[in-house]
Amino acid sequence: MEKIIDLSPQSLIAVWGMIFVVLGISVWQRLGITKSLIIGSLRCFLQLILIGYIIGYIFNLNIWWAVVIFVIAMLVIATITGGKRPEKVGAKGVYRIVGLSLTVGSVLTIFYVLEVVIRVKNWWEPQYMIPLAGMIIGNSMNGAALAVERLASEIDTNRKKIELSLALGSTSFQATKPYINKSIRASLIPSINTMMVAGIVHLPGMMTGQILAGSSPIVAGKYQIMVMFMLPTSVTITSLLVAFQYYKKHFTRAFQLKEKYVD
Repeated sequence: MEKIIDLSPQSLIAVWGMIFVVLGISVWQRLGITKSLIIGSLRCFLQLILIGYIIGYIFNLNIWWAVVIFVIAMLVIATITGGKRPEKVGAKGVYRIVGLSLTVGSVLTIFYVLEVVIRVKNWWEPQYMIPLAGMIIGNSMNGAALAVERLASEIDTNRKKIELSLALGSTSFQATKPYINKSIRASLIPSINTMMVAGIVHLPGMMTGQILAGSSPIVAGKYQIMVMFMLPTSVTITSLLVAFQYYKKHFTRAFQLKEKYVD
């Protein structure tokens, strides 16, 4: 296979032509997304260019602590980003819950993939650690946010059922267990839907990237299977830990359901 074609500055300028099409339709149909689309496109462009240089620098260093610092930075940013959405549903202090759950779920999955599945020579090899960590942390962040939002919604919708269950002697965990399960299922729906159509309707990013880079489609397919299985694993662990901690925010120490979700 031929070596992948690098995108020249002229090619990167041409890429904006696709965004201009979206902008044109947005203005024409008055979709109200013009400003957010412009900001999002500029941020995406600048962030990806910058992160490309940063990762390239880390690759050249090839030192374990540089890779660890980069992964920690990803976890911190994911915690801040993932914690903002749950904050909006009413409960305070969810950053600690999201951060702890995200770290545990992501780290366990990353090390299993590197040590058991791929069996890399050094666990910190940036070629494997950084892209895999990025995929795992990003999906786990979305799963955590979905789980919290769904759990808050379920508890709010089923307040009377929960209070009745508490009155009959259930603990707060027993009363909310069905809704905890629903929140975890909700966080897994995107991953499951993607697995259903992977390779038929949707050619996932890892496989596409490797094929573009010149890898054998068979090898790319094997790596994509690994990715498709590792993502729901990290999301499940993260969402489970988030839900098992977050439901407590809705109850007093006497197992009474709070009127408002505050600390």
